[in-house]
Amino acid sequence: METFFKIVGAVVVGAVVLFGLLIVIGYFFLRRKMGKLGSPYSGLMDAAEAMSETVPPFRIKLEPANHREWIDTSAFDAICEDLDSRGGVRIGRFATSPPTVLLEAWHLADQNLFVVIYEHPVAGLWFEAGCEFEDGTLFAYSTGPNHHMGNPPWTTFEFRTGIPTAELIDAVIADRPDKPTVATSAESFPSRFEDAWARDMDWRIERGGPSEEEIQTAFESGLSRESSSEEETSQALSTADNLEVVQQIRSIWREQINEFLENQLRESWIVSSGVSALEWDRIRDRVIFIHDGLTANDLAEHLEQYIHANLTTAEEIEFENDEYDRISEEVEEKLETQSPRAIFCEAVADQTSPRRHEKLGEITEPYPADVWLTPQFPGGIDP
Repeated sequence: METFFKIVGAVVVGAVVLFGLLIVIGYFFLRRKMGKLGSPYSGLMDAAEAMSETVPPFRIKLEPANHREWIDTSAFDAICEDLDSRGGVRIGRFATSPPTVLLEAWHLADQNLFVVIYEHPVAGLWFEAGCEFEDGTLFAYSTGPNHHMGNPPWTTFEFRTGIPTAELIDAVIADRPDKPTVATSAESFPSRFEDAWARDMDWRIERGGPSEEEIQTAFESGLSRESSSEEETSQALSTADNLEVVQQIRSIWREQINEFLENQLRESWIVSSGVSALEWDRIRDRVIFIHDGLTANDLAEHLEQYIHANLTTAEEIEFENDEYDRISEEVEEKLETQSPRAIFCEAVADQTSPRRHEKLGEITEPYPADVWLTPQFPGGIDP
């Protein structure tokens, strides 16, 4: 988790709202793809691709974008005129990488208030205003559509969709708690925004991504805004159920979280272990990291190759679903009383095969994890 320095302001809240709108953007893509499904079997690849857009990047960078033009220039100009009339100071225009979201930051120094304007080709234009307090908590309102994804416990956040600039700013000033605020600053905006995004996303990673209820609520809310009739909404929801959209999105989140954590752990271990470039090149495809964020299915996948431990390269591998399901169910039961790291270590020790995972060590940063080298079987599946 990143800690906040003294001059942060409501740029932190900007990251919170941008996260939510990126999820909404993903759902826009998903619903559009689903709307093109002519039969239960057509367009499935398009729908799968759209579902992958519902996971925002876990880290972003802000890049100067003063050359970029706004699509809705009239709405943007109106907000800027209101901010200028209230003594607002323009900080600059930026683009996020990834994805391509244009934003412009302002601040009202006399109120320690940041105002950030955003625009995306699909989600449109929205803005928000907010502040940070000296105790590290945040407060903000946004004109964007509600993403229904929940916010970290240190954030108080409300959607006031469609209200004028002056009204939103007045509401924030009137409603925020009466306690010391942190001064705003233009100089550190990009780095503070990026740090705020990382803090927010780390919290969501700890939760394993959005819950089934959050995804379902966001999906239904978006449909009600976009659909022209109850029949259209019902048809889209039925298609979503047939494609198991909620579970698919949860699965995509889990996969991308695991990939993100493994990349961080890999970089940390390479540095801390002092492994040579030659040795790393030899073992890189066989090194895995077992941490306590893994699920029963994740652990079962790592243990799956033991199912085929006695196969030779001449034999045809036939995946045994029943055996895999048995391993997954056993692990799921053990997770009620044991940690994933302990379960995996115990499972490796219980193997009768002479070729077993070899523990290379442990790391504590950025997350506690065990480092293992997968075995090389004469046959069976690749690690």
